[in-house]
Amino acid sequence: MKELILIASIICSNCKIGSEIVKNDKTLDSYDVSSLIKHFDDTNKSGSIHDPDYSLGSSFDPYDENMEPPFKRLPYYDNNIVDFTYVERGDLVYERNQIGGIGHIGLVVEPHYNTIYGDLILTIESVGTKVQYCFLDLYRFVEKNVQLLYTCADYDTIENAVYFCERQLAKPYYFDFHRCNTSINSEDWYCSELVYAAFYYSEFDLSYLSSRDHYTCILPNQIYESSNTNEFGSIAFFLKISVLGYFPNYWRLYVKNRNNSYTLCQYDTYMCEFENGSSWTNLTNIDTLSLSNYQEDWVDIYELNSNNCAVFSFVYHYIRIITIVNNLNFYYHTLSAYYFYEWA
Repeated sequence: MKELILIASIICSNCKIGSEIVKNDKTLDSYDVSSLIKHFDDTNKSGSIHDPDYSLGSSFDPYDENMEPPFKRLPYYDNNIVDFTYVERGDLVYERNQIGGIGHIGLVVEPHYNTIYGDLILTIESVGTKVQYCFLDLYRFVEKNVQLLYTCADYDTIENAVYFCERQLAKPYYFDFHRCNTSINSEDWYCSELVYAAFYYSEFDLSYLSSRDHYTCILPNQIYESSNTNEFGSIAFFLKISVLGYFPNYWRLYVKNRNNSYTLCQYDTYMCEFENGSSWTNLTNIDTLSLSNYQEDWVDIYELNSNNCAVFSFVYHYIRIITIVNNLNFYYHTLSAYYFYEWA
């Protein structure tokens, strides 16, 4: 019993376990990091972090093929402090310590980009003077109070978003309060406008609004607050669900294992009520799906009465980790996702 309690305290330090339903919206979060700041102070004294002042972008010029990237400082990672191995192409880097709480945002384009300095998390961002490559590391994560976000966008939408951003490299930074441009031929960009437009290129709307007139700006914190973006769970290897298609009487959904090991996913083949799904009770027809590390596969979920939720789970160290989704939208390929924990 002590072992079970210890496991639960490590895994679910940010949620309650039991019959009470508690949404976990605390994630790879950099709040309350005074100990980490001291860690960086000590590390800087040894010189292992170069130029510790994270200066807009930590960028390099992608067009000079004859020169190694002239980083302003070396990237720094320590997976014993924050595990970045779960970051994926298409995830979003949201800096909360910017512009009076409005924030700053960029797109992860290569989570394992190889350089002479080792692998790093490569992003594209409109920051400083232009759209440029940047990187996310542990120092930036702490210093800028970064929140990692993921979307329920499918593979093609993410690939199109990366393609869109790559087409904008070296275009100047420009902020216009009265503009939310989405054209791939735009002459300039501000940070959140670029990220929003990249997904909107595939008609995937990252906005917190159901529709936009594109005559007002889109701010980073609005993307963060959108129902179409989600924070990483405190257990990073939750199941990621995205919309693949809708057919008469059933939905086809992608299920992705974000864990680096085999996972046996369980799911109800019929739509369920939110209360039943989030507590894993009174479910109609449970089926299983075997997923190797980082694998994704599709399943069909059938409509049942007025139920509007699809639920998935797997068991880890006596804890059932539940992903429940609703507000499915085939046209925009969006959904809302929630995470819960129960004793298995």
